[in-house]
Amino acid sequence: MKLLRIAAAALLLGAALLAPPAARQSDPARRTLPPAESQDAGRAATADGVYSLDWDEAAGTGLLWFTRWDTASAAPLCARRGCTHTDASCPARLEGGAGVWQLFAGNGRLLLLQLEQETGTAQSIWAVSPDGTGRALLRSCPGLPGWQRGSLLWEDDSGFWFWAWEPGQSASQMVFLPAGGQEYQQIGLLPGSVLAVRDGAVYSIEYRQNGETYDWVIRALDLHSGQQREVCSFPMEAQLLLREDTLYFCHWQDGCALYTKDLQDSEPPRLRCRLTSLGSSFAELVDAKGDRVVLQRAGAQWAVDLNSGARTWVQPAWLTAQDTEVWYRYPYPAQGTYCGGHALVWGYERTDSQYALGDYGRVDRTAGSRPAPCILDRDAWLAGQVRLTDVTVEG
Repeated sequence: MKLLRIAAAALLLGAALLAPPAARQSDPARRTLPPAESQDAGRAATADGVYSLDWDEAAGTGLLWFTRWDTASAAPLCARRGCTHTDASCPARLEGGAGVWQLFAGNGRLLLLQLEQETGTAQSIWAVSPDGTGRALLRSCPGLPGWQRGSLLWEDDSGFWFWAWEPGQSASQMVFLPAGGQEYQQIGLLPGSVLAVRDGAVYSIEYRQNGETYDWVIRALDLHSGQQREVCSFPMEAQLLLREDTLYFCHWQDGCALYTKDLQDSEPPRLRCRLTSLGSSFAELVDAKGDRVVLQRAGAQWAVDLNSGARTWVQPAWLTAQDTEVWYRYPYPAQGTYCGGHALVWGYERTDSQYALGDYGRVDRTAGSRPAPCILDRDAWLAGQVRLTDVTVEG
């Protein structure tokens, strides 16, 4: 009998070893997420792909999605086998009731904030495993009486920094909630609008009167000390774009002059080149990386080398229709959709004889097409070529 019991135990052990392993849940609070190069309240782009929040306000439910750069595929952020993503047990499913949600990926981990619907202040903070194995409640948040909004700007092991303002006040406040505390601490005034958070500082932008004209003013507010410094100013007629740690300016009324400014140094913006051949009509900076930018002017895009001033017309990636009409649009990466050499944009797929390409956030819907997600090769685009890869949507 003893030998039979040993044999049975061996068979059970062998079966366990041969069985497929269950998905092991990682610690959602660990800081394993690659840095997010760009993000907004509903999207965050990292070196691996884009995390996004698809929220149905009417139903009070939503799903977290992840779009991978390497496989050009999008799926709910859920690693559970056979999950239908239809109930609260799914790590990707959100059921907020009367609340709304904010996605944050600023310091090595992916966070979800459940916000109070009327004021937008944080009610609770959740940590989400980047591999889709689960999420965990980090903490509940005290209220912010009399304040509007409580968007998370930054977090580390010491606590959480929020941007909030009082109704009727022109300047907003930065407030700090200690990791184990129940009271907010006011750090300092935050004039204008938040531009970015970099290296322990919040960068904001506002306008200031300069005689009969106005200037953009960029300021940095230290998260810990509350000390503020002016980074630079620039004529308000110029277009401004922030990519990584570089500010790009396009002074289109001054011969389409292009400037750059490093956020970390004390030097003024540096003139890189002038595109006088484009004239002095309005031009918009739509993307930039290193020493290259893409400008959009009068319905056309131009890739520009800031070192030489050479420009290349960007040919849109259109598909010709059966009839005489051709639909096309240029790509347009929005905040939270780009990182490194990739960007998540909207293209078009055909539903009848019409074809088109659209841009993210600026989709022209037509009777003959519908939006379809694509991955844009940013490096090719900044060199003057539009290369798009269709995204396969799963789940």
